[in-house]
Amino acid sequence: MKNSIKKHRERILWVIFIFTVVVGVAHIIGSSSGMSLAPGLSLIDFFKLFLPVVLLILHAVWTLTYFRGLVFICLALLTALIFEMFGLKYGTLFGGHFVYQLNNKLIFFNIPLLVLLYWAVFIYISYNIVSSFLFWVGKSKPNKHIGGAILLPLLIFLDGLVVVSIDFFMEPLQVKTRNWIWLAGGPYYNIPLGNFIGWFIVATISTGIFRVFEYFSPQEPTKIDKSIFLIPVVGYGMLCLSLLYFALKIQLHGLALIGFFTMFPITVVNLIFFIKGSIGVRL
Repeated sequence: MKNSIKKHRERILWVIFIFTVVVGVAHIIGSSSGMSLAPGLSLIDFFKLFLPVVLLILHAVWTLTYFRGLVFICLALLTALIFEMFGLKYGTLFGGHFVYQLNNKLIFFNIPLLVLLYWAVFIYISYNIVSSFLFWVGKSKPNKHIGGAILLPLLIFLDGLVVVSIDFFMEPLQVKTRNWIWLAGGPYYNIPLGNFIGWFIVATISTGIFRVFEYFSPQEPTKIDKSIFLIPVVGYGMLCLSLLYFALKIQLHGLALIGFFTMFPITVVNLIFFIKGSIGVRL
């Protein structure tokens, strides 16, 4: 059984991903309300919210190994938890006081559990998107055997930027639909700019620690179909399109343009690198 799962894990990941997309599209088509992280947890809401988390865990443990995958997820969760706790209590780290108004019982230290889980999802997606650029051009991640330490700060910086690109689009939608509010507001759709600095810091701490760990303890080569590294890329692109839909639906047309041209080019460029790398064209 284990050997069979190991043999077909790439297919399993793609099947779960496609099912996640189908559920998400079905929810969008059938939804009459605004964007919500936990509107009551109906069956379709459960699948829509938790399938990406399941996909994250399986993708992480099957591509990074069980130990490394769990370390990455726990590191992202712990960093997000610490920042969220300080942010809620002291109004620091994210540029001001904010209050969650999500109506659900999945609360951990006054923080919606789904918020913490999606921190891990977004950080993992961003880490994979940045790393996949290396894969498409035939390069390995920096490690002590092949060198490349000078590249680490750039990779970590890009990890942070990709994460922030998600929040730059998502945050105004959550504020507009009052899933959470910023008590003092801010210049960007009533959001303080410090929020995005906080997101950048959380992401770079999480991926920075992990990338340094990877550098000094590189992963043994494994036989993995590199196409599965497209899953986070395509997932990021689908997230962009879903946020675009909700932005247009609640008539935030300016945000729709900003968010689309912030996120979607990353997906397009990554796919171009993948296609050129697959057909052997030198970049």
